Amino acid sequence: MTNQYSGSIDLIDRERQWIGLEPSSYKLHHHHNNVFLLRARPATMAGPNPNLTLDPALQKYYELNVNRYKYFRWTPRTVWISFCYMALVPGVLAYVGYKTDGKFEFRGKRRGDTIVEW
Repeated sequence: MTNQYSGSIDLIDRERQWIGLEPSSYKLHHHHNNVFLLRARPATMAGPNPNLTLDPALQKYYELNVNRYKYFRWTPRTVWISFCYMALVPGVLAYVGYKTDGKFEFRGKRRGDTIVEW
């Protein structure tokens, strides 16, 4: 009795012998009526892989980023940046919001109506 894949398998076996693949380095994959020869090759994606080479400069940067809090120092520049983001920006937004509170009404307006209430 012959298999429906027998012709394809014979062709793949001949191709494998011609290429010189060892039996452990290939696998047959059947999908519907098609047969594919999947060849084993070294993994090229990230993860635990002995072929993966890590960039030493990136590794140093990653370590620095993880331990950034250990190297932080207050300098005039960091004080100014912290003041701007923690006091100046929220203060300006609060001032603008307080001064324009209730001045504009965007709901229920038609074309040509003014949005200024007072």
